[in-house]
Amino acid sequence: GLLVGEHARTGRISLLGFFARRARRLLPLAFLTIATTMLVGWWLVAPLRRTDLVGDARAASLYVANWRFARQATAYSDVEVSESLFVHFWSLAIEEQFYVFWPLMIVGAGVAAGWLGRRHFVSVLACFVATVAGLSFAASVVMTPRGPDAYYLTYARVWELAVGAGLALLVPHL
Repeated sequence: GLLVGEHARTGRISLLGFFARRARRLLPLAFLTIATTMLVGWWLVAPLRRTDLVGDARAASLYVANWRFARQATAYSDVEVSESLFVHFWSLAIEEQFYVFWPLMIVGAGVAAGWLGRRHFVSVLACFVATVAGLSFAASVVMTPRGPDAYYLTYARVWELAVGAGLALLVPHL
């Protein structure tokens, strides 16, 4: 909603500004959580599991924890994953992966709307969002029965964020 509003006001968006706002909001507490979890985890976790702890912390720091857990898991409740002190970072990873793609989709919609006329921006973006949501939902439906690791896969979960993006587009029109 903020990016669409910025585009409506200025005719463009600042990707640098967007990512800087996200970093200021998320990084301090995320890294505090990761550092604290590492300190406490080093003491709590069995010595043979410390390599996993470091790997999980690295994946959480880089916002790819969901991919790491997808490789390890047969299900969300699988012991290899559920014992991780960083398992809660899987959803934040998917969110941040979406937010790498989302501003680029807005820019693409702006370019496409430029060809059609600026007043079509929200309609074009809504078509992009609906396409992403539909494809992701279809991937989720197809992949989930084939392997429970789909729970962690970005392309099988991004439809949920796309629905939220679509609702953000509708709010000014309701």
